[in-house]
Amino acid sequence: MAREDEQAQELADIMKEESARGTRHPKRALTVSQERKMRHFVRLIANGNCEDREIASAIRALGPQEGSPEYQRLWNIWLQFRGRRS
Repeated sequence: MAREDEQAQELADIMKEESARGTRHPKRALTVSQERKMRHFVRLIANGNCEDREIASAIRALGPQEGSPEYQRLWNIWLQFRGRRS
């Protein structure tokens, strides 16, 4: 059921992007893209069965480079959550 909700949300995002083609809404398109990447990151954390390299890849997809404060903040979220599940 949750997978169907995720697919419906992704379809809605794609439709939103496609309907904006030909018009100038670069900030909105970027926001939709960032939201999709953030949802992917959150799903990985919630799953808990993913490896550290998957989380690192998802964080880099969001934009922060390794060693930056933003990267470290997101990495610490993962470490805290993983510690609670162990």
